[in-house]
Amino acid sequence: MEQGNGKEVTIYYAFCPPKAGLPGEYLEYQRKLADRILSYGFQNSLGIEFDRGRVAKGEKGKPYWAGEEGIVFNVSNTDGLVACGVSAGGTKDKGCAGDALGSAVGFAEGKRAGGLAEDRHGWDGAALSQKGNGSGKQPESGGETACFAVGVDAEKPRKVRMPLLRKCCSPEEIGYILGIRPSSINGSHGRGPLDAEKSGKQEGLSHCSKETMEAREGSWERFSQIWTLKESYIKMTGEGLSFPLEEVNFRIGGQGKGGCNIWCSQPAYFSQKQIGEYWVSVCTRERAEIVWEELPIAILQ
Repeated sequence: MEQGNGKEVTIYYAFCPPKAGLPGEYLEYQRKLADRILSYGFQNSLGIEFDRGRVAKGEKGKPYWAGEEGIVFNVSNTDGLVACGVSAGGTKDKGCAGDALGSAVGFAEGKRAGGLAEDRHGWDGAALSQKGNGSGKQPESGGETACFAVGVDAEKPRKVRMPLLRKCCSPEEIGYILGIRPSSINGSHGRGPLDAEKSGKQEGLSHCSKETMEAREGSWERFSQIWTLKESYIKMTGEGLSFPLEEVNFRIGGQGKGGCNIWCSQPAYFSQKQIGEYWVSVCTRERAEIVWEELPIAILQ
């Protein structure tokens, strides 16, 4: 197993009751739960206390730790689940290789997480040989080192309409989601997201109706798999939705050890896990080992 140049990100996650009551009340409940998860994670991984008062926001709103240098975290919440990524990351004076620039790689676990166990895996996926064709921007300034940042996103599969796919997904991604050949979608003869022209996104999509998507078994699962990867990337960079989602494209396939490999058009590293009904994706600027740990809700009350 590749150990990620000594860098490690722990994903602490907890299942919680499903959404109920007013939306604002549930959001506040999950925010407090996230703070309790971060308190546990900071103490367990870093040996320091988490203090909401030491959290600041970058230019585009990404929260960051304004205390000790080199500490990074990111939070994702969805109906019934809260996940938090925590890492010491490393500081500039320890050296920043920036080894993700010019390559992209990832690994997705195909097995569901079970029980109350800690589950570790590293980067067993094969590296993408060609350079990312996107902006390759560094993470937003403010607390995170120039070459290390983390983004986490979790989601339960949900129904989506074709216009959303057309807007944020490449023809190859849509083909993967619908379980059909990309060439049957855009007439691109298999041209993928890594070299497809933006103008090709709308070609031949008219026959992919809402009914087509609903009839495709597993489409919602695969959409959530792609969507959480995209969200984890824009959360890692700190750009959020100001970064066009259609410019970060993924190819999933090539079964590896225990799961499938992930390739991305942007320079970053990815890990992904299916936990119960949820897909959880993690993006890091540099190669890192990802550690998964479930926390029982009882210890967070």
